[in-house]
Amino acid sequence: MARKKNFDPDVKLPLGDLSQYPNCLLIKDCVWQLKFCRQIESGSDVGACEPNTKTIYNAIDQSRSEKFYTLIHEVIHAIEDEYGFKLRHSAVEKLERGVGDFILENFNAINRIVLGD
Repeated sequence: MARKKNFDPDVKLPLGDLSQYPNCLLIKDCVWQLKFCRQIESGSDVGACEPNTKTIYNAIDQSRSEKFYTLIHEVIHAIEDEYGFKLRHSAVEKLERGVGDFILENFNAINRIVLGD
């Protein structure tokens, strides 16, 4: 199947603003805090996953789609920590795009499956 060119999730799906993001996420029965900030302490430009504090950081000065994909990326790192495996960073980046695109391109179907509508 041909790949959609110039897929722009900001246009295709109205991604939520910061007020619609949860304060925490549950990953393998562990609560991870989600924090948006202007500067990431780890030195990363856009996001960080801190297993010791169970915190995911996301830079506030990104577009809606960048915040979304950064969240997916950092959640993958949190999953690595919780399930005890390590991926190459290039694999995390591919999964970030693949999982993010899948969620956005199938949002309505996923909603129906989860909610039973």
